[in-house]
Amino acid sequence: MDKRFISAFFLVLVSLAGYGQDSMDKGDKAYNKKDYQEAIKNYLSVIQGQPDNPELNFKLGMSYLYTLTKSKAAPYLEKAYKLKPEVDPDIDYHLGMAYQNNHQFGLARKHFEEFKRKNKKLADIVNEKLQQCIIGDSLVKRPVPVTITNFGPKINSDFHDYSPIISADGNTLIFTSNRSTDAYKIKSSTNFEDIYISHREGSDWSEPEKISSNINIKYNDAAASLSPDGKTLFLYYEAGAGDIYFSTLGENGKWSKPDPLKGVNMPTFWETSACVSADGKKLFFSSNRPGGRGELDIYMCTLDAKGNWGKPVNLGKRINTAGNEDSPYIHPDGVTLYFSSDGHPSLGGTDIFKSVYKDGQWSRPVNLGYPINSIEYDGFFTMSADKKTGYFSAMRVEGFGEADLYKIEFKDEPKPKVIEEDPVILASNEPISIPSTQTADTPPVTQQPVVKEEPKPVVEQPKVEQPKAEPPKVEQPVVTETPKTQPPVETPVVVAEAPQPESTTPVPMTAPSNKAGTRNTQNEEPMQQYVDPIVQVSKDNNVVTVLKGKVIDESTAAPLAAVITLVDNTTNKIITRMNSNPATGNFELVIPHGGNYGVSTDKDGYLFNSINFNLPAFAEYQEIDTHIIMVRAEIGKKAVLKNVFFDVGKSELKQESVSELELIKLMLIDNEALKVQINGHTDNTGNSETNKSLSLKRAQAVVDYLIGKGIDSNRLSAKGFGSERPLVSNDDEQEGRAINRRTEIEVIDVVKQQG
Repeated sequence: MDKRFISAFFLVLVSLAGYGQDSMDKGDKAYNKKDYQEAIKNYLSVIQGQPDNPELNFKLGMSYLYTLTKSKAAPYLEKAYKLKPEVDPDIDYHLGMAYQNNHQFGLARKHFEEFKRKNKKLADIVNEKLQQCIIGDSLVKRPVPVTITNFGPKINSDFHDYSPIISADGNTLIFTSNRSTDAYKIKSSTNFEDIYISHREGSDWSEPEKISSNINIKYNDAAASLSPDGKTLFLYYEAGAGDIYFSTLGENGKWSKPDPLKGVNMPTFWETSACVSADGKKLFFSSNRPGGRGELDIYMCTLDAKGNWGKPVNLGKRINTAGNEDSPYIHPDGVTLYFSSDGHPSLGGTDIFKSVYKDGQWSRPVNLGYPINSIEYDGFFTMSADKKTGYFSAMRVEGFGEADLYKIEFKDEPKPKVIEEDPVILASNEPISIPSTQTADTPPVTQQPVVKEEPKPVVEQPKVEQPKAEPPKVEQPVVTETPKTQPPVETPVVVAEAPQPESTTPVPMTAPSNKAGTRNTQNEEPMQQYVDPIVQVSKDNNVVTVLKGKVIDESTAAPLAAVITLVDNTTNKIITRMNSNPATGNFELVIPHGGNYGVSTDKDGYLFNSINFNLPAFAEYQEIDTHIIMVRAEIGKKAVLKNVFFDVGKSELKQESVSELELIKLMLIDNEALKVQINGHTDNTGNSETNKSLSLKRAQAVVDYLIGKGIDSNRLSAKGFGSERPLVSNDDEQEGRAINRRTEIEVIDVVKQQG
């Protein structure tokens, strides 16, 4: 054979191999950045040459599972599992998700059961998935006789389109969308949501236009509902923690600037979607205010004789669960309530339910059935007066973008089948009984005992009026859920100098140990100041950050005498311990540069304040003026644990977390009446189910540590929220997603002491 041919052939092989490796590297890079569409494109170009690579099949399957095309995930995950069963420790859970998305419920249950057998502490999460498979199998086999039609490309876009509102005469469509033609805004996720309007033109709709410059603001705004006369629009605004506003249509055809709905909104809590009954006398809305049964609950207000809304009343346990009930819509008949829920039995994420008010109570909600509901997000449902036409938002593979608007034509009045299984209580520690059923695509499954280890994380669901600055991810649109406004900045309490006294009288202190996790709180005697010599050395070299300000009460702003401790998180060594001035609350601390430091502020009767500083060794000298805000240890109060650390995608506590965990332990020892819940939160990137599972595992890791240190397990619980409760917008990494990835401690009960 010609040597030149052999050489050329060899070069082609080398070139192809290099191309394949280049695509693999690009795919891995995109996968690690959670750019799953880009990862899929590169992995597909490689897998033809490496069809039996288990890791490649796994990553390709997982990439599909994180997108709207979840139905393509199963073959690749299945092959990865057959080639290498240990390809990933959670492969059974991922396979269960893939099969569930393909409506292969028997195979899904088989793998969920196997995952539960290996991960007993996650039994509650798995039991929810098993319940969904049972329900899904039942509903898919008994589809509702409907015709579902996408509104089409004129109305729907490549982005999130949701919350369809149709006027009573059927000629006006109002909806919410984050569509944009600005490449920079799309890339930077600053394509905020606006409200659009379209008018019927024969059998079609006009091109959507932004409804009004009076209504659409710079950031997110979302339509909630329209009054029966079409002249009052209820909407969600990112004000407070997210509130309900209303705008009225003037005689000139222009919408007024929105005003907050008086008597409904509660400071520091979400109020999401709202709707008014046909007679205008009842208002239904969703809120996560205290006193509810779970996360978002549905409430009702009645209009009084003076035209004011009365005190909100929770609709009760028939309607509200430990999960989220949102986007309520009261039918013109005045007795039929439609709403979305992730707490009642569903096919997967958030489904649409119906309840009828009869004989002084709400009937047990029933699932509207398949194909109205799916494993993806389904919500924002409204129904025509004759109950023959419905409108809703859903995420479907065949859609034009993310969430799309759909029209439903009922052949008869919908009579969804009541699901006999009890709803899954999302926050419950009680075991859930999952019947073992055999289907054609799986062998009998041996039922494993349910371990009452930890509460199930709350399923993420979109909140009608609280659109996030960033649209919901894969599993369901966070169309309504918008980030809470950022709380007052709690400045880090840094290491070391005693606060400058307001008088010449020094602040008395007692001698402390220089080991994190030990302190003397008897009678709240002030502690002796301790300053490690490294502080003075750093100060002399001008490589420090000086934090100064006041320690104050959250509610009254009164100055507080508190113990401020600076700990080197790497060595678990106390660098500085000092008191704030008892009369003024003033303090001044010096933090050396070149370390990861935790600053905690502690006072009896309060949750401790936690701050983290990660300072480069030779950063410039800086001074920070701030207030350290202390929150009383009362039911419902929370504190973010800013010095509890985990590796990306992991749930094992890092060594740097020990100091903060020891402080939690001491707080619980000093306050024996407190029962607390550890809350885990993630940002909204990636798969919502994975985020929920990870957030719960992380919260449970904190609980397990405290139990191991002697804290009574009856005083502790864990809950994972995934990305369901952001503190701020997820729009950028530093000020959004990084802040929203957090662990919290929340007071859930204060037990009265005997005697």
